[in-house]
Amino acid sequence: MNCNAINVKLSAYADGELSGTEMMEVRQHLSRCRACSQEYQLVCELKSMISAMSIPPPREHLEDRLMSAIAQADAQKSRFPWRPVAMFAGLATASAAATLAILALSPKPPHGQDPESTPIALEIQRDQIYSVGIDPMAGSPTVSTTHAIAP
Repeated sequence: MNCNAINVKLSAYADGELSGTEMMEVRQHLSRCRACSQEYQLVCELKSMISAMSIPPPREHLEDRLMSAIAQADAQKSRFPWRPVAMFAGLATASAAATLAILALSPKPPHGQDPESTPIALEIQRDQIYSVGIDPMAGSPTVSTTHAIAP
């Protein structure tokens, strides 16, 4: 294992969360690599400092404030039960508008020109021909995509 892979696992190694094989690999690497061994010592010191910290008691009336906030959220949900439907309708309308805008702004062949002869259509047709393994440059017959026979 390289140093980057070991550094990712140092915290889990310190907590004993690795599999037996991983524990042995990390232990072997730490015995050979001074930089990773020092990093492991820093991880252990940090974990020790964090565990020594005291947890401050919660502020007064915390439970009452939490319960009040939950009750307000429930009341707001009951006042607007249609909100998810309205959000869905808004998203559907926006996606429909975006689709129409894309279709309206997409390039169209000039009036009277065959849609199959536009540069994009010809490019697609060429890609389809190559994808079935026919190379028109090698003298193989070309396949017409407009006269395909259904099976």
